[in-house]
Amino acid sequence: MTFQEAQAKFSAIVNSISPTMSSSELVQKQRDLQALLMSLPNIPEFNPIAQAITDFSPKLKGQVTQAVAVALQAQDAVLKEASDLLTQVASKAEANAKILTFEKPKLVAAALAESLAKLKELKEAAKAGDLGATASKAEALLALFESIRATVKEQ
Repeated sequence: MTFQEAQAKFSAIVNSISPTMSSSELVQKQRDLQALLMSLPNIPEFNPIAQAITDFSPKLKGQVTQAVAVALQAQDAVLKEASDLLTQVASKAEANAKILTFEKPKLVAAALAESLAKLKELKEAAKAGDLGATASKAEALLALFESIRATVKEQ
């Protein structure tokens, strides 16, 4: 399972949760989150998704409030942003495969190059005063940096 696939599954579960769901439906969503958690590879790259599930799954035992639903959706937005960054990095790395022959250095170099562009976007969002976009982009960059760190540690 890739980070992007795990994020898509998390997103599907989160987006199906609403404050008007019955308790049995909420229990099923909690089971779905736990099943996803158990299926995640035990590597640092997947820690943001595992942490999001760990943080929010217990809240589904009770009634889902609007605040919990909003918090889940905010976490989903951060993970989507991180997934998009990883997808972009992987795509660029694959495009440069003829130049870079080693898989991990290729991914790290592409991720670092992409992170510079995303830092500029983060700066612009902050200048524009868009705190939501700024926070989301910052969280996505942190996830990308964690992925880079984990990749470097493996070598």
